[in-house]
Amino acid sequence: MGENEPWYSVITKYGKGQIPEEDKLAFYEHDVYQNIWQRTQEVAGRQFNLSNRVGVDFGCGLGRISQSMARSVDKVYCVDQSWPHLNLAKKELIHFFPTIAPRITFLWSDPHLLEHVPEQVDQVFSVITLQHMVSPLAIIYIEQLCDVLKVGGYGLFQIPDSIAEHHSCNWSNYERRAPMEMWPVPAEEVRQHLELRGCKVWGDYEYDMIGDAGTSRVYAFHKEKEIC
Repeated sequence: MGENEPWYSVITKYGKGQIPEEDKLAFYEHDVYQNIWQRTQEVAGRQFNLSNRVGVDFGCGLGRISQSMARSVDKVYCVDQSWPHLNLAKKELIHFFPTIAPRITFLWSDPHLLEHVPEQVDQVFSVITLQHMVSPLAIIYIEQLCDVLKVGGYGLFQIPDSIAEHHSCNWSNYERRAPMEMWPVPAEEVRQHLELRGCKVWGDYEYDMIGDAGTSRVYAFHKEKEIC
């Protein structure tokens, strides 16, 4: 999908083919980043400063979160496993946001995330990404989203905690799975793996980003200590 229809992977209502310029811009200006952080502040009952020095947008796709994050931080790492998405994201962000795009560095990464992000950062953010990974791989990334933070840094990500029966995941039919199938990680496992890496969840709540496929949650956390 990244090679053939990268825009279709993020805006499906037109089907495959050309996306109008105004709809591309509307996609970028739909500020998912600020909206979710604002909702998280309300649920958690605490305020925080989004103006950090360096941030990571994990699973950045075409850079919607990255360009929003770059408005309040000095540097953003737009991290994805799809080179076609990264290359197009760079092109589109330079086109639509020429003053913001220079703050964004586009990084390819495999599951060895820490080998590709060149420094520990102040903030990590990820939505609509971990849900498309088999659960053990999602856990590997969840731990590394903590590892890549500096002590005192904070993060937020979304992932399903349950999947409806008609979207059930089992290894026996893995080869026949639809390409947009979703995988859950139970809430207690999310908390456990973050704590093992030195991070503490200070707010989590149900947030619908997967429709009738099941339920998903947002987790906000901070890094308390470094685990060697």
